Amino acid sequence: MAALRRPAVVAPAEAPVRDGATRAFAPPSVAPAAAGPSGEQAWPGAAGHDGAAPGGAWPGGAGPDGAWPDGAWPDGAGPAGAWPDVDPQPAPAPPRRAGTLLALGLLAVAGAALAPGWTLVALLPLLLLARTVGSAARAVARRRERAGARRSDTLVAVASSPWHLLRALVTGLPSLLVAASVVVIVLGVGWWLVGTGTLEAGPLRAGDDGPAPDAVPVLLAVAAVAALVALWAGPYARDTRDGARRLLAGVAPGRGGAAAVVVVALLAAGVLVALAAGGTAVDWTPLPEPSLPTVGG
Repeated sequence: MAALRRPAVVAPAEAPVRDGATRAFAPPSVAPAAAGPSGEQAWPGAAGHDGAAPGGAWPGGAGPDGAWPDGAWPDGAGPAGAWPDVDPQPAPAPPRRAGTLLALGLLAVAGAALAPGWTLVALLPLLLLARTVGSAARAVARRRERAGARRSDTLVAVASSPWHLLRALVTGLPSLLVAASVVVIVLGVGWWLVGTGTLEAGPLRAGDDGPAPDAVPVLLAVAAVAALVALWAGPYARDTRDGARRLLAGVAPGRGGAAAVVVVALLAAGVLVALAAGGTAVDWTPLPEPSLPTVGG
């Protein structure tokens, strides 16, 4: 049998002393602080007992012992002047310049239709320059993402240009080989189809011992389009695209520069197309004139 518990007895409050020397003061009237999150009572001045604030919030943003919640530091600074880890911003991509590139590509195709040798001589150095600029620009962008922009970025890029030139030459060989293979296949197949009379459309018609003279510029133009696509989208072609866009942004900046390049390129391409349509023979110089096989020979 459980023992019976006696009810607690509360002692009566002592009567106030009235000896003429003791004075009673009423407690100060303090408005209740606003309730914190989850309905808990906030401490005056946001600080709680022992300097702690409710809900993990600390006066002024600081936590106990000077710590800061969730790795946040006042004014972005961390302990001992350290800064919190922040993901670096990606480097801005170069402007696309699609219209300018298309106009220059059309000029290259028109040039290859009439003078494939000179077009190749002009295109290879430009291709190497674009790849060098693209490689150097990507190196600068990676360095700025790691350490931020510095005054020495331009000097470092210029000093490392021989390395980027060598890298552009080596990494450009795969795309050049792919483009050369595409030209051989497209031109060979087209030569056979037109020379045998299998394909006849407009100027594409067979001659005495192969395609007619008017068909050769068209075949060369088609092969040039395939080669440019292979160079632009082939293996390791990212440096080519970035470098070409950055070169155009530097040589012809803004809409005015882009419009000027487009107008000049289209006018030059129109002149070459008019010459080809007028029956101008293909000029292979400075390359030796190739000995193309005769169909059925």
